[in-house]
Amino acid sequence: MKVRTLLRASSATRAAPFALGIVLVYFYFGSGLPPASTFGDAPALVAWPLAATAPQAYAVAAALGAWEAGRLAKAEVWQLAPSRSRWVIAAQQLAPPVALAWAMLILGPLLAFLHFGTWPTIVSLGPLLTGFVLSAGFGIIGFGVGNLLPPIVAAPLTGLAVFIPVSWSWASGTWWLRHVSGLFGDVPSFGEAIPLTTLTPPLLLVAGLALGTCAFWVRQAPMAVRVPLGAAIALLGTFSAYTWTHDWGPKPPSTSVNVALSCAGHRPEVCMPTKTADDLATVRATTAKVIGDLREAGVNITPERVTDSLAEGRDPRPSTPDVWHVGLTRASEAGALPSALLATAMQPPCAKPDVLQTRKLMLWGADIIGRGAAYQEWLAKESEPIPANTPQAKQSVLTEVKNVLDKPTVSQQAWYVETMASACQKGSQ
Repeated sequence: MKVRTLLRASSATRAAPFALGIVLVYFYFGSGLPPASTFGDAPALVAWPLAATAPQAYAVAAALGAWEAGRLAKAEVWQLAPSRSRWVIAAQQLAPPVALAWAMLILGPLLAFLHFGTWPTIVSLGPLLTGFVLSAGFGIIGFGVGNLLPPIVAAPLTGLAVFIPVSWSWASGTWWLRHVSGLFGDVPSFGEAIPLTTLTPPLLLVAGLALGTCAFWVRQAPMAVRVPLGAAIALLGTFSAYTWTHDWGPKPPSTSVNVALSCAGHRPEVCMPTKTADDLATVRATTAKVIGDLREAGVNITPERVTDSLAEGRDPRPSTPDVWHVGLTRASEAGALPSALLATAMQPPCAKPDVLQTRKLMLWGADIIGRGAAYQEWLAKESEPIPANTPQAKQSVLTEVKNVLDKPTVSQQAWYVETMASACQKGSQ
């Protein structure tokens, strides 16, 4: 069959304006447009629109696949003398619905890349390619249902049977269901990508269901063989997907990717992702000033490098004396870069330092770098029900630090060393 004839006869051609319109509505008026906080990172620009529109694309593939199968059955095509393979006929009829689902999947990420003026990367395309395979699988499943029911029943029934479980999977408290649904709702943060291990489970599930559906179509075998064979294949795919994901918890695995960095200066060298490094010179100057002011006051800090933790995703590396990992981009945007650097500089060298002693160090350091008033304002608003937030505790911090600041620099240095040690001693008690 010629392509033009196939498209003219296919239900996908008539459904295309509506289906693609759904994607546009979700992108411009719903949750499909990635926020500015993604900084144009390619994996997020692919995953964000797909999280909004993948269920619709899968449902379209399944519903139109069912409609095409029902239309063939109604025309009694399968009862005609076989001049072509049943599989070839099925593949031809499924091609337009699956192609429409692919277009729906492509449109959102394409608009996102145009909006941010950037390009996809190889690692960012994993969810999109997986969506292609899943759309084909859902189309096959719909085609199988359409061979059993009238198209007016099979199409909406199949579409809803796909859309509802996929779109609601992330509202489920049964974690493995969300991980096998094909809806990658845990959009990667900057510096992350969705790995193959996360993309595989929905492929196992849908491949099992699709191949199980195909098993019913093997005419050479009797029904007594086809039914249990198809059921076994479907169950095997489901069980494999469950086994893969049952111990993951609420969030699927993600992986860190190498982010291009731009660096400036020396001791400390300051590095930020190239995508967010427009103000690198200003960030480096602020960093050098904060560290210099603290060193003059007697704080023993000598970082060789200060790197932006934005590039490390949701699990940034812990800072060391030589290398600091600080949220430079987000802190700079919020006008809180000196405070973010101070928090790293004043972090006691232990896992659980005492809150009260740490606050004394922070307030003292904040006054040194000219942020004392801002820290006091933050402290006054703290309302978490912990002992350090009582009015008496807060006042004790203010009073002690005020007295220390009135003392000579040598005395302040001695107080700093003593309080830093006390933070760890009292925190471990």
